Amino acid sequence: MAAVNVGIVGIGGFGGTHLSHARRCRDEGRCRLAAVVIREEEREAQAEAEKQLAAEGVAIHRSFDEMLDAGQGTIDLVSIPCGIHLHAPMSIAALERGYHVYCEKPPAGTVADTLAMKEARDRAGRMLLIGFQHIPSPSIQRLKTVLLAGELGRVRKGKACIAGPRGAHYYGRNRWAGRLAVEGSPIYDSPMQNAHSHVLNNMLYLAGPSRHESAAPAEVYGENYRVQRGIESADTQFLRVATAEGAVLLFTTTHAVDKGHPEWSAEVHGEKGMARWAWSRTEIYTGRAGQYALRETVTDGDTPTGVQAYAAALSAVAGKSTPLCVVDNAMQHTMCVEKSFASSEGVTPVPDAFVESADGESGRNDYVPGILPLMQRMMDEEKSFFEAGVEWGRKSKTVD
Repeated sequence: MAAVNVGIVGIGGFGGTHLSHARRCRDEGRCRLAAVVIREEEREAQAEAEKQLAAEGVAIHRSFDEMLDAGQGTIDLVSIPCGIHLHAPMSIAALERGYHVYCEKPPAGTVADTLAMKEARDRAGRMLLIGFQHIPSPSIQRLKTVLLAGELGRVRKGKACIAGPRGAHYYGRNRWAGRLAVEGSPIYDSPMQNAHSHVLNNMLYLAGPSRHESAAPAEVYGENYRVQRGIESADTQFLRVATAEGAVLLFTTTHAVDKGHPEWSAEVHGEKGMARWAWSRTEIYTGRAGQYALRETVTDGDTPTGVQAYAAALSAVAGKSTPLCVVDNAMQHTMCVEKSFASSEGVTPVPDAFVESADGESGRNDYVPGILPLMQRMMDEEKSFFEAGVEWGRKSKTVD
């Protein structure tokens, strides 16, 4: 196969990001932008964009089904940048019609849905790629190589602390943001499931036993809290995962903060060294705690990781490489999220006495003063909110 023919479901919201990635890859000769879906109700708002796309020779369709019908023989890969509750039904429908699929992260809201997606992929004999965009990046792939070679010893621990403010505009951008379920379909939208999902997924992938495997969760302990008023899901979370491979992964995250996350967002610790991963680079150290020596630094370069991931997906569909992020090694993330909410038995609201509000770029933002240094202490001490003695903390149960 030469250039891969791409059809994108929507160009608004994150669809615009997929469109941008596809256009850049098209300009590099990696794909042909064959079709997009612009629904009738979006037609007026997207009039200028539609005019430009038509001028580029892109077919315009008014529905997903219409594109699937018309795309037989002219589309190879269906790109799905839609709401979490649509990932499974749309991916399955496209696979059953014979298309390869690039589905935005996370793969789905539940393990049952990811299994249904995997089974549809197997029946169709097509690829189901998932948009956890950092997995194909040079920094993560280099670290995976080092870990698989045993150069840092067996992975024993992963730790991550990440915070980024999200206010009323963020939660009001669509009908599923901040929701636990949509139309009866669980989605567990939250930092762990959405904006900061890459960090958790990276840790699971790096702790996995092979190039194409993520670590298998054996036990999950999760605490889920709600600070932002007007949402139903969690915006502040702690997760502890014991993996079947013997590692323990700790993850704490929040949107209920008045400033962004620290530079380093994740660490992986082995018996003979450790590594720190940020959004675009990894530093790899050898030695033991207190005596680490920097061995190498790997950066992702100037090309955005989203474009790199899209290009990697196109390369796999074209038969030029093996896909790196697929439903098989992304569903462990889904399991952790789903079981985290089972562990906490829902979401605990943080009392008003501990919450302040401010207006920012994303609208009104409710936050907990001092939560970022608290989270950093929690990671240092390897404790949850409850275990760290937070007044509003609530103990959860461990789930097998």
